[in-house]
Amino acid sequence: MARLKILFRDRDLLIIHKPSGMKTYRDEKGETGLSAFDVLKKQFAEATIHPVHRLDRGTDGLLIFALRPDVANLLQKLFREEKVKKTYWALVWGDPPARAEWKKPLPDKESGASQRALTKFFTRGRYETEAATEGEPGLAFSWIECEPKTGRFHQIRRHAAEAGYPLVGDPDYATDEQKKAAKVFGMNRIALSSVRLEFMHPTLRKPVLVETYPETTFGKILKELESTD
Repeated sequence: MARLKILFRDRDLLIIHKPSGMKTYRDEKGETGLSAFDVLKKQFAEATIHPVHRLDRGTDGLLIFALRPDVANLLQKLFREEKVKKTYWALVWGDPPARAEWKKPLPDKESGASQRALTKFFTRGRYETEAATEGEPGLAFSWIECEPKTGRFHQIRRHAAEAGYPLVGDPDYATDEQKKAAKVFGMNRIALSSVRLEFMHPTLRKPVLVETYPETTFGKILKELESTD
C-alpha cells in the first residue's frame, strides 16, 4: 500500500500532503478506492485517526488529521471560527484583478440554503497558452493565490467560475472550450493545491506553519512559470 507524505506530526495531530485523485475519506456506502483516511489508518496502525476537514478529490496539498477525538473537536472549532489561515495556488482562465475578494454567498450542497462565503486572492502571474493555430492568439490564464476565509463546498472553484475565471482542468465549472483547451497543460486534474496552513496549536498553544508545493505535473508547470517571470 502507498504511504502518504507526513509533513508534521506530534502527539496530537498529523499534517499530510494528500495527492490529487484521492478522497479525504469515503463518505458514501459502496465507494471504492482508498481514501487518505484509509491509508493513514494502515500507516499508523498504533494510533487512532480522526478527520478534521477535507479537500476535494481533485485537489492536492495539506490536510490535517487529529490523533484524539477531543483534538479533532478543537481543530474543527478553529476552522469554524475562521482561525486557520489556508492558502491555495490555482491556475484560472482569464485575466483577474491584481488583488480582490469574492464574497458572493454560495448555496449549501445539501439544503441549497445561501451561506456566507469569502475568498481573498491576488494574482501571482499572467500568461498565455500556445496558439492552437499559427497566427491566432492563445488563451489567457493566470496563477492566483487564494485565501478562503470560509470553507464552503467547492468554494474557490465556484467563486472563481462565478467571477468569470474558472479553474484550469475543472470538469464542473469550466466551459467546453476551456475544458478542451486545458489539454495543452497535460494534466488530468484540477489546477488547485493547498500549499500553506497556519494556526495556533489547539493544545500546546504555539503557532503552527506548514507549507508544501503542488505535486507532479501541476508542480512542474508552476516551476516553469516561475522561471519565465
